[in-house]
Amino acid sequence: MKKRENMFFGIHFDFHAQKGEVIGEDFRPEVVAELLDRVKPDFVQCDTKGHFGYSSYPTKIGVHGEIKNDVLKMWRTLTKERDIALYGHHSGLFDMTAAQKHPEWAIVDEDGNVSKDYLSPFSPYAAEYLVPQLKELAIDYELDGAWIDGECWATYVDYSKYAVDTYKKEFGKVPPKSTDEDFESYKEFCKKGFNNYVRCYVKAIKEIRPDFEITSNWIYSGYMPEIATVEVDFLSGDYLPFNSVESARHNARCLLARNKTWDLLAWGQSAVPPSFETRNRSTKEYEQYCQEAAEVIALGGGFQFFNIMYGGGGTVQPWAIPMWEKVAKFCRERKYCHKAKPVHQVGVVFGNSKLADKKKIYDMNLKSFEDTCSWNNALLDSGFSTEFVFDSENVNLNDYPVLILPYATDINKEKYISYAEKGGHLIVDLDSVEYFEEIKDIQEKLIFIEGDETLAATEVRVGEICGDFEICGKAYMDNYFKGEAVPCALQKKAGKGTITFMCMDFATAYKENVTSTIKTFLKKIVSATGFRPLVEINGSSFTELILTEKDDKLHINIFNTAGQSGLMNVRGYNEVPKIAPLKVKVHKPEVVKITKMPESEKIEFNKKDNYVEFEFDSVHIHTTAILEE
Repeated sequence: MKKRENMFFGIHFDFHAQKGEVIGEDFRPEVVAELLDRVKPDFVQCDTKGHFGYSSYPTKIGVHGEIKNDVLKMWRTLTKERDIALYGHHSGLFDMTAAQKHPEWAIVDEDGNVSKDYLSPFSPYAAEYLVPQLKELAIDYELDGAWIDGECWATYVDYSKYAVDTYKKEFGKVPPKSTDEDFESYKEFCKKGFNNYVRCYVKAIKEIRPDFEITSNWIYSGYMPEIATVEVDFLSGDYLPFNSVESARHNARCLLARNKTWDLLAWGQSAVPPSFETRNRSTKEYEQYCQEAAEVIALGGGFQFFNIMYGGGGTVQPWAIPMWEKVAKFCRERKYCHKAKPVHQVGVVFGNSKLADKKKIYDMNLKSFEDTCSWNNALLDSGFSTEFVFDSENVNLNDYPVLILPYATDINKEKYISYAEKGGHLIVDLDSVEYFEEIKDIQEKLIFIEGDETLAATEVRVGEICGDFEICGKAYMDNYFKGEAVPCALQKKAGKGTITFMCMDFATAYKENVTSTIKTFLKKIVSATGFRPLVEINGSSFTELILTEKDDKLHINIFNTAGQSGLMNVRGYNEVPKIAPLKVKVHKPEVVKITKMPESEKIEFNKKDNYVEFEFDSVHIHTTAILEE
């Protein structure tokens, strides 16, 4: 069986078995066989235990409900016959049944309340419950791996006996509470406990099945922007079922930054509410799936989608199989993108910041994540190719011509000053300016940002930066050009490079005010650094540019963001309007051949002294120009 790193496309079916549910009641292996034969996935992830804690197979270790037919055995038989890898969807720390049957294993908050849902990573749960179940999957059912769900995002600050005793043994004192000055250090201790818990079950299963591939859902993603210390086989997560294209664009860049095998899992349904408990699910439609898939695939990752299983987990919707077959074809046509590496252009730094929630230790509800995503949206919407750069990672910053530094609470400014002095162009948003320059008189103001002879209103925090700078971005105090402009962006030379300071909270401005004027404003700021993008595209504001390289060839991925993906009340759509025509300029005059993919068609181009240029008549969802020298 091939390894996950060489798998490109998968399907996922879980159903979170509940008490009283008859597993395999509507048992139709012929439907599952048809699904596998028509969709032909590289791998399948099927349900083995959901968040309710009821295993969906006859476990000897945990708890299961009434089982009429062994659904897991069916999946293993059918996938093995077709040489398809099989992984278990297995809930980890989020196990309601285990938490209630073993309250001594559960998370305890600082007031002594025992959780009925979540287990302590410090407890014997992993050794005495989770690992024995994983051994059942690996040995008895011969599964190829497991995708452990309900993990980092289900981990809380823990005062259970096991956590407290471990802390006392290590530090010789009782753990601090949320009102104590050193509380953040206890959060770090709890993070270490989670990493050790994952390390425990990975090590244990590898000892008996070294080829059993395993991951913890969302580990080292936007939930965990910390140094990766646990060796999992791949990174994966299920991004939001609503506003999914935007969710995919951000989360894909988080996983891509880790330089490890990764894929993203799309919710194949619009669920209301977006919860594992609801049955109010509308299956997504063909072009909706494709738009989400293209965002992930173009960045070099693997793609999988999931849909709920019905009849106690025994079947899928037969009517959806033809659509899924078409989705699979769309994805496989773009397998040429798999494992492509990013061409460094603009890096957006994902910095450290503290969670407002005193109880959780991991969440994407970080201001640093929100601001990173807002900058990423603004840059992509303005035609730049972007990546995320984790501040915690040891990377060569000077690989990136431009770096954006949004909000962060802990910055090694010398590292970023050195980056600029060596020739990089650093742009610092308002909340991080204080690490570099004196900023004063910060207050909320209504300002009107200047674009190209146009103005756009935004009410954000604005400050005054002292020093000798060049003004590269301006605003006015009303929606007409009257009076003296106020600076919104200031630039200074730094060695061979530049540092630009935002006098306004740009991340908030773009998050709340997406306008062409603000995009023009941003382009001017980036242009003022002297940076020239490798590729420039003109013709549509719905163009997202993704630059990668593979086999020494430049991939210019053009992704169409048009459509209804961002509308909250739209649960399904099956039309993405084409964008056309597009003019592409590539500052790479040594190009000798350009091929349009996936059609494998030759593209005619004009060669100039310092660049080549060509056109796309239209782009539907995603296309690629592959350039050879």
